[in-house]
Amino acid sequence: MSKLTVTDIQLRLRQLHADLNKGNIFTEVLPAIDELIISRPHRARTAVNLVPVTSHFQHQLDYYLKLAQEKKVLKIDQQFVTELLQVLGTDRGDLREEIMMLLSSLLEDEKIEKDDLKRLFRYLIRPETLYNHILEPRNKAVFGRTLALGMLRRILYGDRSGYFFLTSEDVQLLVDVVGLYAVLERDPRGFVNGSGWAHAFSILPSLGDELCHHNELVRGDKIFLQAVIVESYRLLPNVLSMGENEEMGGFLLSLMGQHELYQRFFKAQLSRWKKDLDHDDPYSNEAWSRIFNYRHLMQSMLLDGRLPQDIVKQIVDSDQQD
Repeated sequence: MSKLTVTDIQLRLRQLHADLNKGNIFTEVLPAIDELIISRPHRARTAVNLVPVTSHFQHQLDYYLKLAQEKKVLKIDQQFVTELLQVLGTDRGDLREEIMMLLSSLLEDEKIEKDDLKRLFRYLIRPETLYNHILEPRNKAVFGRTLALGMLRRILYGDRSGYFFLTSEDVQLLVDVVGLYAVLERDPRGFVNGSGWAHAFSILPSLGDELCHHNELVRGDKIFLQAVIVESYRLLPNVLSMGENEEMGGFLLSLMGQHELYQRFFKAQLSRWKKDLDHDDPYSNEAWSRIFNYRHLMQSMLLDGRLPQDIVKQIVDSDQQD
């Protein structure tokens, strides 16, 4: 199968999204998304250039974080915001945690201006930020990509909780941005020694879950997210063993609790999933990795207790046939 360009994938995803919203397709979207994931392009490794974290910035970050945690009044300096955007790609796990803690504190206490949030949102969804080095073999850029995902999730929650600064167009744009990310991202790493968490396949479904709680989304939008996020997980040829299955299960259970339509769609996904597993090469490492991920996701959802009984029966019956 010939490789596609990122532009090709982006255009096809937008068309699939539009067709779902119009009701022109339903489960037909699944093989189309699979083809895009399988046909994503690959690029040779290139150097990841990380902006150094200055001691001045670190002192400012620590200071703002201390004030925020003590619930004190603070005014974020615009130069600090500029420097913050420049260091979001850092491979320092401690620094990424501090950045997320500061953002969370500012949002919870409504101490960040809407203009700053809009600026941050626009920066995070840029291809240069969210897809940085994403087509290359595993590299340090994954930390910046996943930090961007985590910050977008926190911003979405803040918007839904009272900021109300995102427009319907912003949210719709983010659906397409997340869809493309799910197709392109293939770095399966969880915790990385010396750099902290990467965890793309934990943060992706949690961001999808937050998106699906926004009233701007219609059922076609949510089916699109369900399709692309689950298929990205399903086709990954690597074992995920650091909590990714719980996040994916939480996303699916939350979505299936919203309407019976998402249950029907997941039942179709399950049927295709099990059929593909049955036809995989039993002596392939990739096949065993996919079996592992499937079983851990199913176990996670079965143990949760929220799974509809007809889906429980489908999972149990298919496992008993093995």
